[in-house]
Amino acid sequence: MADGNEGYYSRSWKLLSRDKGWYKPLLVMAVALFVPIVGALGVLGYELEWARLTAWGVDSSPKQKNVQVGKCIKAGWRGFVSTIGWVIVFALIGAMLTDVTNGNSLVTILIDVAGILFAIIMRICALRATVYQNFTAGYRADRITDMLKRDGSGFFRIAGLSVVIQLITGLILFVLALVLLAPVVFSIIGIVAYSGTTEALAYAIVRAFTDVAPWAVLLLFAANFLGVFTDMILVTAVGLWMRQFNVPAWGASGDPLPVTPELPTPDECLPVDPVTPQVPQSEGEAAETPVGSKSEGSAGESDEPQESSTQPDGSQEPTRPEGDDPLA
Repeated sequence: MADGNEGYYSRSWKLLSRDKGWYKPLLVMAVALFVPIVGALGVLGYELEWARLTAWGVDSSPKQKNVQVGKCIKAGWRGFVSTIGWVIVFALIGAMLTDVTNGNSLVTILIDVAGILFAIIMRICALRATVYQNFTAGYRADRITDMLKRDGSGFFRIAGLSVVIQLITGLILFVLALVLLAPVVFSIIGIVAYSGTTEALAYAIVRAFTDVAPWAVLLLFAANFLGVFTDMILVTAVGLWMRQFNVPAWGASGDPLPVTPELPTPDECLPVDPVTPQVPQSEGEAAETPVGSKSEGSAGESDEPQESSTQPDGSQEPTRPEGDDPLA
């Protein structure tokens, strides 16, 4: 659930735009998407790693310098593998329903609505896999269902945000297409219509490449930029939604969620009464014990963030953000 009266969009926008030059990484990613496969994986990994920091409770804007591209590509591949199985199952079910109902319009609408919700669930799966640095964490349907049960309303708000943002970006692209391409297209149509000769048709084809191509590339770049912006807003919204489940307290991938679903806010942290000094019961006992000191069982533990540890059953604990992370 959103903090106070702020919605997921406003909180995501504040994180995205908190640093000067926040749009620069988005421009770079829009260009990277022109690179087949590797570019898309790198962009996906960058988005997921930023959302992982958000889920851990780190309020940071997207990193602009010293980004580890190789690790971002690896994170993107992990996110892709953590969702591809679900995507195949959903596509098969949708195809079967469409075939059985002979393309019934109501069924088609229901599949489209389910697709909107499914897309957000896939972001949750990919982000969970990124938190654990293991693609199998994205296939823990039981743990993902637990989160949806605890805050289904927040999930549906993010789905609604997804619809609104994509409608707005779609409208922007439509207007850009009219402004950039329509004059050139109408000019080419006029050449062919008035002449009607083979030479005119050949000239129109050549002109289509010379006149339309630059504007088409610019329009595609704009589509990439708006797509990256949409993904960054939505993926960090999922990170904010996941943050309330106390990610630092998560155990192994298969462990239940912590009992307390959300971290306390500063307003909920009440002052603690001073500790009354205890009189030693014997001369051998220490006169003072530091408040909040570690027990003997934890004396060897370090306060530094730990790498993900593998459990006896092969599962892993969530990996804390550290200095060598792609966006840390």
